[in-house]
Amino acid sequence: MIDETNELEPEVLSYRAFRNRQLLQAWQQRRRAHQAHEYRDEQETTMNKDQMSGGWHQMKGKVKEQWGKLTDDDLKQLEGNSEQLAGKIQQRYGIAKEDAERQAREFRSRHNWN
Repeated sequence: MIDETNELEPEVLSYRAFRNRQLLQAWQQRRRAHQAHEYRDEQETTMNKDQMSGGWHQMKGKVKEQWGKLTDDDLKQLEGNSEQLAGKIQQRYGIAKEDAERQAREFRSRHNWN
């Protein structure tokens, strides 16, 4: 009597190997696509950070032009947060809160700084 499992085993193994190869190739393809997507996202994030950083440096220069008494430490604390600008102006120039808020609001609208 011939053992049928021995005769079928090479076919079963070859099918399994074929299927495993298919699955491996599909997984590798998905992984490459995922890595490319991650790389693209990383580049965009870096670019956005650089753009924001560059934009803040330009804005910092404009703030310094307008209000020369603000120190570098004051500007570091602001770091793009336009809401704190009025407080810093009020603190350094000793003016009324309403006047400082008005100046800051006008500056932000003139320079499109939200």
